[in-house]
Amino acid sequence: MSRRRGFSLVEALVALTMSGVLLAASGGALLATLRRSSAQRARRLAWHNVRAAATVLAAELRDISPGEGDILSAPDTAVTLRAIRAFSIVCEVRPPDAVVVADSLTYALRALDPSRDSVLLYKEGDPLRSDDDAWVSAGAVAAAADRCPGGSAGTRVTLRGADVSALGAGAPLRTFEILDYRLYRDAAGDWWLGVRGPDPPGWAATSPIAGPLSARVGLGIRLLGADGLAAPAGSARIVEVTVRGAPGPRAAPADTALARLPFRND
Repeated sequence: MSRRRGFSLVEALVALTMSGVLLAASGGALLATLRRSSAQRARRLAWHNVRAAATVLAAELRDISPGEGDILSAPDTAVTLRAIRAFSIVCEVRPPDAVVVADSLTYALRALDPSRDSVLLYKEGDPLRSDDDAWVSAGAVAAAADRCPGGSAGTRVTLRGADVSALGAGAPLRTFEILDYRLYRDAAGDWWLGVRGPDPPGWAATSPIAGPLSARVGLGIRLLGADGLAAPAGSARIVEVTVRGAPGPRAAPADTALARLPFRND
């Protein structure tokens, strides 16, 4: 019978030591890979948050008209505005306080909500002049299905605080709600872009939109004139929006999104 030679104690210890070294090396490499992957995911998330904040603000700001009073206030890290929710065309005027708008000519983010929304009606003055035309603000009392002349589908909007007698078919109508977009700090100490609406006599609670952002400077709002210099709200033609993300791990630089947008023509 053949004799089989086993492992000596020294050989076993050497094998165990080498196995431990290999396991430690592979474990360290795996841990480093996991850390890099986690950092990359956090960076992507931070960038998406910054882009989301900039996109929301850009969508709201590009459709308003400062010359018509759509910007109510704009400190450095907030903007209070009349956020447009629908645009339509009047197909029939029903004095003293109602109009019918054509459903086929209505472009809306959502349906009219009388509890939140107000209405802007375009009142044209002398057809030979352009300096006496204006948007007239009114409250919304109710909205109900109706018909335009000719039988096409429409929506009857009953108003409060406006006499529609001077309007005519073809007048533009916009609905809006008052919103305040602001940089704020939550209970955990993080900074966010948030939005709130009126809750008389003050404001409702702020709802977060995107974050965390850089402390105190995560949001920047600048109103500019046609010459690119700072301008008051009533004469602004361009808005510059800057969103800065919170600094990343190990002091990585924060992501920043910058957008310059022209306002809607008056």
